[in-house]
Amino acid sequence: MNLYLMKKTNIISNSVLCRVGLLVLLVCVLMTSYAYATLSIQVTDSVIIYGKTDIDIFCNVNGTSLISTDGIQLKKSNTNIVSISDFGGIFFQDKVLKTRSKFNASIKNVRSSYLHLTILACNVEREDEAIYFCDFSATREDFTPYQWRSEQISLNITGSVDGKTDECGPSSHATFVKGSGFVLILFAMVIKVLN
Repeated sequence: MNLYLMKKTNIISNSVLCRVGLLVLLVCVLMTSYAYATLSIQVTDSVIIYGKTDIDIFCNVNGTSLISTDGIQLKKSNTNIVSISDFGGIFFQDKVLKTRSKFNASIKNVRSSYLHLTILACNVEREDEAIYFCDFSATREDFTPYQWRSEQISLNITGSVDGKTDECGPSSHATFVKGSGFVLILFAMVIKVLN
């Protein structure tokens, strides 16, 4: 006597479409669990010609699963130099740098928060040669704190004092940019570069 046992299969749960759906669901869960934000630091030139090249440092945040950006801190060789925070606005820890730099930042939009520091070539000093990086703090959708550090960028200064000009235009100090002000500043910077 032969008994054959037949396994009853569930056509829906064994279908390819259901398995693909489960894979998509798994990817979505992993993205919301781990992809809170990216923070990058960029410089226009990593080799600065003394007196001829501006130092241009840009910290950029792309917050994907965050409800707010709490602050961005720019550091030079582990020393705080300038920050923007939701609580205190813009704060220069390096008071001398404040007098010889241009600075703008915005943390209003969590998906496009930024901090931008420019030291004009005529204001660059030898002590500006250093390692720079950005620290970032935010609040996740579940209201827990989130902190991240960018990669480190090394700026090298070459050239001699003879090549440096002392003629510098008026330096604008820190401005706290909100909303569409960032677009206007970015547009003005592009026009200035093109001229």
